[in-house]
Amino acid sequence: AEEEAHGRSLASVCLTLNMFDSSGDGWEGASWTWIRDSPPFNQNREIGTLDTGSSGTETLFCLDSECRNFKVSGDSDTNEVSWEIVHPTSGRVKASGGAATTVSICAGDDTTIAPTPEPTSPPEPTLAPTLTPTPAPTLPPTWYPTPEPSTSGPTVAPTSGP
Repeated sequence: AEEEAHGRSLASVCLTLNMFDSSGDGWEGASWTWIRDSPPFNQNREIGTLDTGSSGTETLFCLDSECRNFKVSGDSDTNEVSWEIVHPTSGRVKASGGAATTVSICAGDDTTIAPTPEPTSPPEPTLAPTLTPTPAPTLPPTWYPTPEPSTSGPTVAPTSGP
């Protein structure tokens, strides 16, 4: 059924999940979850993985008028795992990412969504480089000559007594 919400047509659409593994041995412990982002959360919940090989395809549960979260998690080598969610008729990529990511996709939303990386441990603290202070520039001494005593002034002669 087709409805109107926020000025958008919300026809039911079933999205396609394309999974990739660059080493060709499957996701090895990583898995995906396709779940509602509002109650009832577990209604029509789907879970899967790429068991073997370098690629695989799944049709995700159809969106009617809700939003769903797509999450990839697990212990797999994060550099090998990648995925994309594609609109089945237009071929438009709705979202893409790798391991340890979560995206929210809503019915009728025709925008591409960037994945939100899962929080990771904070990086190890690093020490800031120690700077050696540069001495302030010094000016050469200023020399002011001392004037010579004047010899051209009045002279006082000694006096002698009677």
